[in-house]
Amino acid sequence: CPGGSTTPGSASSPASAFAPLFEEQHLSAVLARALQRYPHPTLAIGLPEPAAERRVRLQELANQHLLPHFFNEEQLFEAHARGCSHAFDLLLARMHAEHQSIRGGLARVLAIPEPAQRDFDALGQQIEAHTRFEEAELFPALEKLPASTLAGLKQAIANQHARAVHPHLKPPIDRHPGR
Repeated sequence: CPGGSTTPGSASSPASAFAPLFEEQHLSAVLARALQRYPHPTLAIGLPEPAAERRVRLQELANQHLLPHFFNEEQLFEAHARGCSHAFDLLLARMHAEHQSIRGGLARVLAIPEPAQRDFDALGQQIEAHTRFEEAELFPALEKLPASTLAGLKQAIANQHARAVHPHLKPPIDRHPGR
């Protein structure tokens, strides 16, 4: 387990440290609902009605929010949580598989010049199911990781969020590598 210690995480919830990930997660859920045309989705994230325009807006939202969210999760969890437990590694494998499947569904919808509503629905349902999995299983499993792993993960999220908010900042230099 990266970080060394096997002491379970602290009793306090890591929710505040994970807030940037949870915010990204919320945007994924909003996108999923909007794709399926739940009440006033176009007001929530601005998906236009004509299918061709909707497709273009979907691509923008995917490039700005969904795909970076997947990348962030994959990088963070692989670097800081892979190998902590067999159970968590299984959840990571499922996360990766679902991310790949959603990327494939997204590519299929974006390849259609004027996708039908059923195409948007299928992608929205896929994203929604994945979001529920992460919220119900993956994120709660984070709390069971060793305290040192949680600390490293929280710091990496804070650094990543700082770079996203302030892209001119460079990552901190580790003056004590391997420690």
